[in-house]
Amino acid sequence: MGEAATFENGIYRQGPARLSDLCGEKGLAIGNSNFEAVVRTSVFVDKSMLIADILKSRAAVTLFCRPRRFGKSLNLSMLQRFFEVPVGADAGADFAPLFRGLAIWEAEDGRFREHQGAYPVVRFALNDAKRPTWEETQRALAFNIVAEYLRHDYLEESASLSERERAQFAEIAGTPLTASDFSAFGQTLKLLTTLLHKHYGRPVVLLIDEYDAPVMTAYSGGFYSEAVSWLKGWLTGALKDNPSLAFAAMTGVQRISKESIFSDLNNLKVDTPLNVASDERFGFTQAEVEALADYLGMPEGVAAAREWYDGYRFGNVDVYNPWSALNYFDAGCVADAYWGNTSSNGVLGDMVRGADDAVMGRLCRLMEPDGTIEAPLDTRVVFPDVGVRSGALWSMLYLSGYVTTNDTEQPDDPEMLRCLRIPNKETSSLYRTEIIGRFASSSAPCDGALPSLANRWARSRCG
Repeated sequence: MGEAATFENGIYRQGPARLSDLCGEKGLAIGNSNFEAVVRTSVFVDKSMLIADILKSRAAVTLFCRPRRFGKSLNLSMLQRFFEVPVGADAGADFAPLFRGLAIWEAEDGRFREHQGAYPVVRFALNDAKRPTWEETQRALAFNIVAEYLRHDYLEESASLSERERAQFAEIAGTPLTASDFSAFGQTLKLLTTLLHKHYGRPVVLLIDEYDAPVMTAYSGGFYSEAVSWLKGWLTGALKDNPSLAFAAMTGVQRISKESIFSDLNNLKVDTPLNVASDERFGFTQAEVEALADYLGMPEGVAAAREWYDGYRFGNVDVYNPWSALNYFDAGCVADAYWGNTSSNGVLGDMVRGADDAVMGRLCRLMEPDGTIEAPLDTRVVFPDVGVRSGALWSMLYLSGYVTTNDTEQPDDPEMLRCLRIPNKETSSLYRTEIIGRFASSSAPCDGALPSLANRWARSRCG
């Protein structure tokens, strides 16, 4: 801290960090993943160089895997607002002012500005398709598809489309949500990109948020094969050899096995916390937390924030949990475990419940002060297609954010042993209650030791 800071035209700069606060009220948006709303009303920690990462990448499809509440949805909303030709009620609007002063606007002499507002965009968020049965999941997916078609309802009158194409669009957009023939939705994603390409004469940007959410629920609910089979056809049709696709970006927590969903894609780039390419784009860096604390007038709060919420290593960068850091500053620097609720992750729960004594011993070893274990991380096939694959637990804990590692070299080597550790004080508390206490059987070898282990860890970290 202590670097000279400037605040001009709603942009606060301190060292390499930039914060946008166009209204100047120093408000923090907790739980708001709408980029436009956040930038217009609150403090936004600038992650706009993710746009440059995607534009400079040679991959037609990029999948970003990060833990929940690490800014994935907000980043996808940012991508949509940057790239999309405004439609509907926003038609004719100019959203460039939202990006002026952000890093992307000035990067490389402004060469990325030409992409702002230049593409038709299709966006889906699949988090609300997490339903307990396949029938309910189908209805939720159909609702999402129809809603995105209706967002582009101008296509029904497009002179650039043939009468047959307009009829195809109208049929999907007018489909009753109780329709029983869900298989008819299988080609809707590719069809929409094709129609938008013809209407605008420009290829489409495709954004899919939390693509893995319905699959994780499907595995726990017993309809995994149905969900994976449908999603594979729906996604592959739009992502593979599609001349109407400019590029696609997807987000998720877990990487669903390439063999089950992405087997036909040779243009997919997967970016996990082991990769360097976009390591600063999800989570807050030390410089960003210091800038945020100074801007909010709470510089004394950085030390506790670091102890509680720092400790993750993404690529070559140490990062904070952004959700927890924002809640911490919003609460006036009151430290607490803000990042809870893994109870919804049934697959992870099944893995821990089924762990033998040796695995439980290693889980408990992580609770020791400065406790570590060595294990390989196979981020390519962490989601089990059938049953629980040996060793997958550590990869799932890693991608879910409950353990981290500084050994991020050779990210594609699934056999390399890496030193795993619990990131910080907050995660230690949640690890104890949500991973071991909630999911382990009463006969687990470290049940009686958990409170004392947690207390010893806290004492060792807090002095």
